[in-house]
Formats: sequence, C-alpha cells, structure tokens
Amino acid sequence: KYSLIISSSMEDKVNFSTAFMGQYKSISITGYPRNDALFNIKKTDNFIITYLPTFRDSAHNSVDLFSPYNFDIELWEQKFLDLNVTLNIKMHPVNKPKSILLSTFKDCKRIRFIDEMDAVEILSNTDILITDYSSVYFDYLLLDKPIIFSPFDYEKYVTKDREFYYNYHEVTPGPKCRDWTEVLEWIERFKKDSMLYSEKRKKVRGKFHKYQDARSCERVYGEIIKLNNN
Repeated sequence: KYSLIISSSMEDKVNFSTAFMGQYKSISITGYPRNDALFNIKKTDNFIITYLPTFRDSAHNSVDLFSPYNFDIELWEQKFLDLNVTLNIKMHPVNKPKSILLSTFKDCKRIRFIDEMDAVEILSNTDILITDYSSVYFDYLLLDKPIIFSPFDYEKYVTKDREFYYNYHEVTPGPKCRDWTEVLEWIERFKKDSMLYSEKRKKVRGKFHKYQDARSCERVYGEIIKLNNN
C-alpha cells in the first residue's frame, strides 16, 4: 500500500486506481516532476527531429523498423541536408538495431543513433517528434510541437505486443503514417507550418495534463508535507 501516488490528470488517476489495486484516495493529481525540466532546459539552435519508438516484446533481439517500411537512407540524408535538419534515432534499450543497419548509417551526417542521453533533454531539444506507441509523446505535448505517428506495424503490435488504455486514433494528435515516405512528407509540411494539428494537440494536452507549468515538484512536495502533518 502506497501513501502517495502521483498522476497528471483525472484520466491518469482513474487508470492508476485500477493498476494500484483501487488506491484511489492515495492518488494525487500533481503533474510529473520530470516534466518541470521541459520548461527550463534551453533549446539549441539546431533543428532536431527525434524518432523514439517504443519497445517490442522481442526483447534483446535486433529490430528493424526501417528497411521494411521504405526508409531510403540516401534520399533522407540529402533531404535533411537541403532542409538543414538532423534526425536523432533513439531505440528502446531492450531493442537494438541490427548491426548491418547501423553500418549503413555510419557515414550519415544528418542521421544518427543516440544512446546515453536523458529523455527530458532529448524532448526539450526536439522540434518534431516521431513515435509509434510510446507514451513519451504525452510529455512532449507540453511543448506544443508537432508529433508524427509511425504505427507501421499497428496490427501486429496490438495483437502480439501490447493493448492500449485508450483508443489509439483518438489520443494521437498528429498524422498516422504508413511508412517512412509519408513521414518525410509530413516532416516537410511541419517544417513549413508547425501549427498544423495544433488544435488537436491542445485538446489531448488538456485531457492528460491538468497542469501545464514547471511546478509539479512543488505540488508533490506539498502533498508530502500534508502526509507528514496528518
């Protein structure tokens, strides 16, 4: 039994009450302290696109989310040079890309794999986020920047890997792309107009974040003080 469980919204609180065996009264809506840094880390001048896929249950096995879905390295490298942007790829730690895939990227100047880097620092320096089913985009919504969804293997994922708490298409405020060709098209569109999908992002952000500021640490501290005084 926990004395305090924190959440970011009523949606979280309801779901957590089932996950934590009905401890509804122990759940406080404070926001997550990790996200305070999103408002405080200074953004670099470089235009960064970040690809953060979630993990697959093929843990510790190599995963290729590129070759089967029309990822053309030469085309992307040239496009990114023209657009003056960089693509950072951070795979989930339990899913390593194939060594032969890494070797094909090694000479790229605008596409790179990154490993040891704090998730909040990554998000703070990201101008466009690409993800599939990772909940990381909920945190990124606080920055009101474009999100491109890449559910290339949606049918396989929902039948073999994970179920969703929510209707995927209702809580993903961005284009859902079938392959990397469509992702590239949306990168170019968002580079020209970052306000596309802004209203949908605002709606989902309001649903999952009661607070949209850098004071979550303060609120958690306040809840701890209340516990100590009771």
